[in-house]
Order: sequence, then C-alpha cells, then structure tokens
Amino acid sequence: MDRLAKVILKWKGPIIAGAFLLTLFFGYQLTRIKLNSNVIDSLPANDSVVSLFKSIGNQFGGNEVGVVIVEADNVFKPAVLKDLQKITKTLSAVKGVSAVTSLTNILNFDGIGDDFQVQPLIDMRKLPQTPRQTDSLKRLVTGNKMYRGNLVSPDGDATLVVFKFSSGSDDEQVVKQVKKAVGQLSLHEKVYFAGGPFVTAMVSKIISEDLIFLIPITFLVIS
Repeated sequence: MDRLAKVILKWKGPIIAGAFLLTLFFGYQLTRIKLNSNVIDSLPANDSVVSLFKSIGNQFGGNEVGVVIVEADNVFKPAVLKDLQKITKTLSAVKGVSAVTSLTNILNFDGIGDDFQVQPLIDMRKLPQTPRQTDSLKRLVTGNKMYRGNLVSPDGDATLVVFKFSSGSDDEQVVKQVKKAVGQLSLHEKVYFAGGPFVTAMVSKIISEDLIFLIPITFLVIS
C-alpha cells in the first residue's frame, strides 16, 4: 500500500492529467450518444409477435403512422384545400415517407347499381368558387361517416393529413424532416403534429437534454 501511495505521489502530475483527459474524452463521447426510445426495437427480434409486426410493416410499406393536423375556420375553402395539397405533396417528397392521405388525394367509392365508381373525393381542378359551393362540398364530405370524425372533424374546422413511415426508416430523422419541410411552407392555418414517432422523438429529445444537464452535475457531486 505504501509503495502504491509513493508511486501515485511520484507520478501525481501525469495521473491527474491522464484522468482529466480521459474525463474530457468520455464526456465528449456522451454528446454523441444516440438514443432509441422505440419500444419495438427494445424487444427480442426473434419474438413471434415482434417478427409478425415487422413483417406486416415490410409488406405494407411501414407500420408507423404520423399525422399533421390542420385547423382552420373551414377546411373546405379553396385556399385551405390548396394548402392541404401543398402539405400532401411536400410530405410525399420526404425521404422515409411511403404514403400520404388527405382530403386532396383520397379516393371516393360510390355504388351505382351493381357497379362501383372510383374517383377523387375532391377534384382539385374544380374547387368551389362560391360560398354556396363550399358549403355544398362541406355537407357532402361531413355527411359521409367514412370521413366524418376520421379524416375531417364533424364541423369542418379541422382535418388530418395522415402519412406512413417507410419500413426500416430512421423515424426520428423523418420526424425532423417532416417538421422542417412543413414549417417552410407559407401556410395560413394552424398546424400540429401527432403520432407515435413524434412522441418517441420528443421523449428522446427530453432524455438527451436531461443527460447533458445531469451528467456534469453527477461528476461534480462525485468529485
């Protein structure tokens, strides 16, 4: 023990410097930690339920869904529909997004006798030109229980743009790109984001911020 103490005292300068450099090195590495708060990724890959979940995602282009909520006084006004179309096209161009559904591109199925007629729910080439036409379109869509309460609110003051994350995509990066892309649009409506990947990204951000704040305090307390 005395010999060890003498060695430490003799080389105390290099030992302290080495400990300081190691602390700096590992402290820097902490800033590069990448968190993954996705519950599915934390489960055993060979679990039958996990395998089925991932298999379904691979077959159908992903199993994570995000939502852009658009709020306006009347989402059936031409200006709002044009903004909805902007959001829809913008999301479709984001890497990691496999499908986008909104009022501006969803197909409507009408039964005519023994046949089905398939056409866009809203023809973006023939938008309402008068308040009466706008109200007529609103009644048509909100009167359909397939869309009312699912894609558009019953009173027509909010609607959803639903998009699917590609299978195997980095959901947190896709979330960042989606927020950035939508944020760069000149929109006149209120926009909100929802969905599992957005919650996961927020949790990861909070954990990262807590680590950056708490780890230095922990070192100070220990020292």
